Amino acid sequence: MGPALALSPHSTTPVTVVARLEQVLRRAGEPLHYEILRRLTTEERYVMLGKDPTANLIARLSKWPQFVRMAPGTYTLREGQGRSAGGN
Repeated sequence: MGPALALSPHSTTPVTVVARLEQVLRRAGEPLHYEILRRLTTEERYVMLGKDPTANLIARLSKWPQFVRMAPGTYTLREGQGRSAGGN
């Protein structure tokens, strides 16, 4: 099974969901709830592929080590992946 993909509005080249989530969290500079992450990616016209895009998003946030769960449903980037998990 290959990486989950998202489609960029500016390119026909798919980007991984993980890369897209990293970009959004890095830009936010603070922890975000998965519903806000989903809304931000949708507003920027990125299309999450898969049977259940929200479940896909949550699975990626939970599975990959660069994401840190700060509270129920709220994630940030691990230190060294953008803004630190502590918010510094």
